[in-house]
Amino acid sequence: HDSLQYHFFLGGGLFLALRVFHTASLQSTTAWLHEPGLGTVELVNTYTPLAADRAAPGLFLEGEEITIADGGDGSVAIDLRPTSASAIAALRRAQVGDGASTGRPELRLRANEGHAFGWIPAGADGSSDGPVIH
Repeated sequence: HDSLQYHFFLGGGLFLALRVFHTASLQSTTAWLHEPGLGTVELVNTYTPLAADRAAPGLFLEGEEITIADGGDGSVAIDLRPTSASAIAALRRAQVGDGASTGRPELRLRANEGHAFGWIPAGADGSSDGPVIH
């Protein structure tokens, strides 16, 4: 299986976690926002596979509620366009503006990688299993 994870510490104490989990028979995409004093809100939870643009440099995945562009150059762009009422309410409380094409809040995250660490899990042979990268 493969797993892609991002964690963001935002202003006002907000924390966002995003995960794309992929196996031969399953793809799950989830994102959560933690609001101090209010708890955690699920922004995205879908089993609909994200479409991959194999011609794009690096990694490009897109679905109805999320776009991930990780160019492999140490930068990432993530756009979240949740559809659930609780997620929309959470983003409105955080004063996230509406996307031009959706009419609902669209959280746009842009980041540069600070540090990356990689290792081979115990019991894995380095030839067939890729490293775990954080």
